[in-house]
Amino acid sequence: MTTAREAVMISRGINAQQSILDWEEGKKHFKDSYMPTPEVKADWEETLKPAFYSWITEDFGLEKETVDEFWKAANEVSEGIDNQIVENYVNK
Repeated sequence: MTTAREAVMISRGINAQQSILDWEEGKKHFKDSYMPTPEVKADWEETLKPAFYSWITEDFGLEKETVDEFWKAANEVSEGIDNQIVENYVNK
């Protein structure tokens, strides 16, 4: 099980690396490429997250508690993966 988990993490790392390399190569061929800065991403989140929350709960009809639980779980998984990547591959 440990080996399988490590293989998944390694494959994610390889995929992330390949995405970065492909992005850099694509910028050479397409002049209109854009990578938002962390500040822009934060602005987007500030604007889009409340709009999505309103849409998913009011228009789509999901219960607020369900959406809150989902976002909490997604954040925990994301933080766990980020911390595990750093622990396994950066701090060694």
